[in-house]
Parts: sequence; structure tokens; C-alpha cells
Amino acid sequence: MVRLAPDILGNHPVSLVYRREIGAEAPVRAVIRFVATVIKDHAGLISGETR
Repeated sequence: MVRLAPDILGNHPVSLVYRREIGAEAPVRAVIRFVATVIKDHAGLISGETR
């Protein structure tokens, strides 16, 4: 990940939206885990704490 702007442009919660019917499907769960891992692993960059 690379920051495109030097300043934090906003502070908003992130939501991952999916239909309830497909939430139990293995591929959907895999994507949810992947997105959560990427956000956790890059929390400092996302929040602006690190560059």
C-alpha cells in the first residue's frame, strides 16, 4: 500500500457488505478473512500513523 495524499482525508468506518444468503459460502468467508487481514496488517498506513 502506498499513501496517495500526505494528509488523512477522512475518518470513516469500513463495512464489507454481502447478501446473507451467500455469507456462509466458503469463497465469501475467504474474501472476508482476506479483507480483514489486509486492513489489520496495514492499520498504521490506513490510519496515517505510519508512512
